[in-house]
Amino acid sequence: MGKIPPSFRSAIANPNLRNPSSLFRPQPHHFPNKHQQPRKPSKQQQKPSSLPLFKSPNLEDAKKLFNSIANSSSDPRFPNSLLHSYAKLATTPSDSIKFFNHITKTLPSFSPDRSTFHILLSHASNNSNLLSPIHQP
Repeated sequence: MGKIPPSFRSAIANPNLRNPSSLFRPQPHHFPNKHQQPRKPSKQQQKPSSLPLFKSPNLEDAKKLFNSIANSSSDPRFPNSLLHSYAKLATTPSDSIKFFNHITKTLPSFSPDRSTFHILLSHASNNSNLLSPIHQP
């Protein structure tokens, strides 16, 4: 025990293979402090405030609006957006579910995903009257 092969001996003696951190220490970079001027938002960057799509919680009005938009939009996210807008305004979760059923019947290509059910469940959980039988002792 104890003999080191010659190929390893030359590697240990070679100064080029030493750890580079032991040869020199890197100097920290010093960046001058930049004076930031407050930016004023330009008129082009400001988004116009969006008007609510639904003006009343009436289910029939929501269905008419959906039918008018469904023919013009091919974005797969727009049914969820409309459902979310209506669910915020609807008086009962059953109206939101009826609107969801109308969406699935009108657009057979629409497949509900997690966000769709999240919209329905969050609206139902915000309605305390719906959950009151659950909390009774």
